[in-house]
Amino acid sequence: MIISLADSFRPVRAGAFSLSENHIYTKEAFSGYFDHLSPTGLLATTRWVQVPPSEEMRMVATVIEVLSDREGVRAERAIAALRTLQTLTVFARNDDFEGRDLDALRNFARTRQMDMSYLPGIDPDELNQHFVLPVEVYFQGITELLDESRREDFHAATEFNVKPLGDDRPFFFNFFRWQQLPDVVSQIGNTFEPFGGAGFLVILLFLGLSGAVSLVLIVFPLVVARAAPAAHAGGSGRTFRWASLGYFFMLGLAFLWIEIPLMQRFILLLDYPIYSFGIVLFAILVFSGLGSILSSQLGRIRSWAPLILAVLAVVYGLGIVPPMDLVLGLPLAARVVVAVASIAPFGLLMGVPFPAGIRAVEATRPDLVPWLWGVNGYASVTGSIVAALIALESGYSAVMLVAAAAYAIAWLLLRLGMRSGVTARGRTARILPPPGSTTPIGHHAVR
Repeated sequence: MIISLADSFRPVRAGAFSLSENHIYTKEAFSGYFDHLSPTGLLATTRWVQVPPSEEMRMVATVIEVLSDREGVRAERAIAALRTLQTLTVFARNDDFEGRDLDALRNFARTRQMDMSYLPGIDPDELNQHFVLPVEVYFQGITELLDESRREDFHAATEFNVKPLGDDRPFFFNFFRWQQLPDVVSQIGNTFEPFGGAGFLVILLFLGLSGAVSLVLIVFPLVVARAAPAAHAGGSGRTFRWASLGYFFMLGLAFLWIEIPLMQRFILLLDYPIYSFGIVLFAILVFSGLGSILSSQLGRIRSWAPLILAVLAVVYGLGIVPPMDLVLGLPLAARVVVAVASIAPFGLLMGVPFPAGIRAVEATRPDLVPWLWGVNGYASVTGSIVAALIALESGYSAVMLVAAAAYAIAWLLLRLGMRSGVTARGRTARILPPPGSTTPIGHHAVR
């Protein structure tokens, strides 16, 4: 089985590809490759040599970790690595490389003038024969990675982060460490690669720009129009105002923090990012639209929708769902149906909180409504960029869990802050019906 070097050389130091997802080199992918090898089968995978080592060392680390986790496999006897001036090729199998196999690898390397960076039982004199390095870093790295007691120390000492990644965080070309930030800042203006290995820091720039532009385009028009929410008399009025603003801000964040991980998760099921993007976006828009239509008919359920969404997000985030491996073999049309059916519960519930909240606030504090739209839009714009940062650092499951927290906070604001209502002109409006009442959201009682 060959995982060929199908892509061109990528400037890792510039970090230009650190945001690209790649499920070919995840731990789950390599585990599947070894599952499909015959007893005498061989896996060969090649990556570009970088200075300092990054993508090629992550590939090696992933292969070694997967082999080490397989029952009955001695990783130190089941892996070999050959190097050219520009590439590193790793050979691995489910069984030991024996004498005849090792002779074949040595002959293969010798006839093609490839350096042997690692073979089981290799003699140090066999290293660094053709493309001589000051230090044979690949032999040293592979040796340390094969020793589980030294593996963490190796990862801590490397300049780039080359730890193996899984399907939940499939950013194979993201090697940035936050400890590099001072060096990155010091290089700005002094090198043609100003971001070093941290090209994804551009996201922080986008976050700042989008935040500033959103303030100008969303908040500034409201200020110019003098649509600032009036501070009604009484502590309950202030509580209601800030609870409402916080509620809609959290809804804007949580919606994107659910949508983006779902798009990523279904790439594996639907084969292509464009399929996943289109189908997930279609399903969420359709079902959230249905949820919005039905929100006025749901009675007390709508006040619990944010909490139910928080629970669903935790379930998805912790992986308490049937694995996708069960349906990967189905035809594409069947997998699309599975994807849409999986998204439907999220979509229906995600369409409920916003219109229900707007109706409720509009009935009691219509001056707040433009601001609620504004803060929700602001949160949606900036939330998508924050989601990318969280996914890069901790994975998409972490984004789901943060979305769960946002929905839980929204529910608390709804129950504890917005429920109190406001007092104005001698009338008290309730966002939520009191216990035992059947008054729907959006109606108010006159005292």
